[in-house]
Amino acid sequence: MGDKEEAKDLVAQHGTRPLWVIILAVCFGLAGLVLFFLPIGGVKFWTLDYLFFLASLTMIPAFLFVKKGRYLRGLFLLASLAYFGFLQTACPRPTGAIELMALHLFDDASITMHLIKVAVLILGGVLFSRYFCGWICPKGIIQEYVYMPALGFRVPPKLDRILKFGKYLSLVALVAAPMIWHFRFFREWGGPFKVIFNLDGSVFLISYLAVVLVASVFIGRAFCRYLCPIGGLLALLALISPVRMRVDGCRGCGLCEKVCSVDAITTRKGEGISIDRSECIMCRECESACKWDCLSVSGPKKSELGDRR
Repeated sequence: MGDKEEAKDLVAQHGTRPLWVIILAVCFGLAGLVLFFLPIGGVKFWTLDYLFFLASLTMIPAFLFVKKGRYLRGLFLLASLAYFGFLQTACPRPTGAIELMALHLFDDASITMHLIKVAVLILGGVLFSRYFCGWICPKGIIQEYVYMPALGFRVPPKLDRILKFGKYLSLVALVAAPMIWHFRFFREWGGPFKVIFNLDGSVFLISYLAVVLVASVFIGRAFCRYLCPIGGLLALLALISPVRMRVDGCRGCGLCEKVCSVDAITTRKGEGISIDRSECIMCRECESACKWDCLSVSGPKKSELGDRR
C-alpha cells in the first residue's frame, strides 16, 4: 500500500471534523458580514476601519477548516500587515482597547467601542483558540517575516517555561496599571512595535524593538511567546477552547515539529507528538508538513466528549 492510500485509510479510520464545528465557524463568519449592514447611524466609532477589524476576527476562523485554506494565510498576513499595521498604524489595537477600558472603567467615559472589540476578540479566542496571533496580528507578522529557521534554535525547556510567564505578567500590567495607577504601561513602555507602525518612540522603545527583532531572527515570534499581553490572554483562552489542532494516527516522524515556529509541538519517541494548545497559533504549517494527514483543526470527537448512548 502506498503512502497516499495509507493516509486515506488513516483519515477514514479517525473520522472527519464534527459538523457542529463547521456550522459554528460559518455562523461566526456570517456575523461578521452582518456587521456591515447594521442600521447604526451617528455612532462615531462605527467606521469602516473598525468594521474591517471586527470582520477579520469573525470571518477568518472559517478558513481554519478549509483544507486548502491554509494556503491563503500568506495573503491574509500581507493584507493585515499593510492595512492594520502600516495604513492604520496598528489600530485598532486590542492592547490599547483593554488599557482604555481599564482606565475608564469607573468614570463617565464611554467604553462601548473598546468593549465590543475586546469581547469579539475574547469570544473568538474561546471558540477558535489563538488564530488572531497566527492570522491577523501585525506584530506577530513582523516577527514571522524576520525569523530565519536555518538559524533558529529551541530554547531549553526549563528556561522556556520561565520566560513564558512574562506574557502573563505583561497581561496583568496591561490591566492593573491603568486601573490602579492611571498609567498606560503598554503604550509607554511595553509596545516596541509602535516604533515601526507609528514611526515614533523613545530611545528605550527603539532599543527594545531592536532586541525583540534580533531575538526573533533566532526564536520564532519571541515577543509573542514571552512578552505579549494579548498572547497571554489568548493562551489562557486556548486552554478552554473546543477547537484546536488535533492529531490522529501520528507516526512520530517529527516533520511537524520542525516547521512549528513557536515550538508548540514535541515529538515523543513511541508516543507520537504532543501539542501545547496554549502556544499553538493555528497557522496550520504542521498540517501542511504532515504527509500522513494526521493533523487538522477540529473540535472534540465523541471519544473525548463521552458517548451517551
